[in-house]
Amino acid sequence: IERSHFHDAAAALWIEGELVHVEDLVLHDAHMDQRTPTHELTRAHAVVRKRRRILSQPRDWADEAFQGNFADLVSHCFPCS
Repeated sequence: IERSHFHDAAAALWIEGELVHVEDLVLHDAHMDQRTPTHELTRAHAVVRKRRRILSQPRDWADEAFQGNFADLVSHCFPCS
């Protein structure tokens, strides 16, 4: 699963037209950069960190986060005229 985080992060930026080498991303994650990280590499690393954070949460974290607040969310996004 850990490897898929790196590949998915590189793919996410590739969809936006940016190129990030997976090898550079792995080295950046291990704090072993060979050169100054680019903006694209920093964005890809943020994707990796976010995916790790989501994976570390309990399975029903999304349900707990929005339980009982869905009506408030809908009324906030779509106020009655």
